[in-house]
Amino acid sequence: MTERVLLTDFRKDIPEIMNALDAFVMPSYEENFANVLLEALASGLPTIGTRSGGTPEILDNGHTGLLCEPRSTTSLAAAMRSLLTDPDLRERLRERARAKALKEYAMERVFARIETLVSTPAGTNFRLDRMRNFPHSSKSYVTKDSGHRKRGICRSGPSEAAGGAGTHRLRSRQP
Repeated sequence: MTERVLLTDFRKDIPEIMNALDAFVMPSYEENFANVLLEALASGLPTIGTRSGGTPEILDNGHTGLLCEPRSTTSLAAAMRSLLTDPDLRERLRERARAKALKEYAMERVFARIETLVSTPAGTNFRLDRMRNFPHSSKSYVTKDSGHRKRGICRSGPSEAAGGAGTHRLRSRQP
């Protein structure tokens, strides 16, 4: 494996490393929204991810990347074999991935979406008749015992596991 795979510690030269790669594989079991996946697409890398979490929302199987089943070495190996043996597929994925990253995830585009979301009046698509019997319907709140797990605060930071490409660390808001 060490002849074909390079494992590293924390790195600051991620753009240079991404440019040296032939492909990007993210076999995570669960990944909500991986920044490193967007970095791979923006770098124009043919990419493989799993059909779990938010990855299928980012990768369009066969169009901007390849999706395999989570926890399936057979599925992962088949996707990797496809990339290794089909140079036309690699090139198509490379071109489409970069185009999608620039079109959908460029900073200006993301900011425009956030601005639209924030400037849309609350309740625009919400049926108020459902709230008539709810106390204080003009206030938004969550009851103490809502049944949901505690939420954390995300902080961007370098990931040693991903070579510094960017992940999130969670710290609890409550003790």
